[in-house]
Amino acid sequence: MWDSELAVVSIDSFLAPALITRAGPSTRKKFFEFFTVPIRNAHTRAAYYRAIEQSISWCKRAGYQDLEDIEAITVAAYIETLQLVRTDAARDSPHSFRATGITSFLENDVNG
Repeated sequence: MWDSELAVVSIDSFLAPALITRAGPSTRKKFFEFFTVPIRNAHTRAAYYRAIEQSISWCKRAGYQDLEDIEAITVAAYIETLQLVRTDAARDSPHSFRATGITSFLENDVNG
């Protein structure tokens, strides 16, 4: 296979957070497509995945049970919390980059 060829992967081989999986097959497919179609850079893809995974974990701890309950204001509260706490995870990437990945996925692919 040439380096420039795209590796074909199955949706079943792509790990999705439980909150995404529980939202149903359509949402899981959109989650998979979000990472495989518009984001061409592997490092950006990995950073967005970490950001979304960490924000979903925060949302679960905050009591959110369903993905559709998470809105842009929820993401804003999460980013504010990161700025206040400044944990190791918060230092992994700039807050604006985290917000971009999270809101892009939620607004354009799940809630939009």
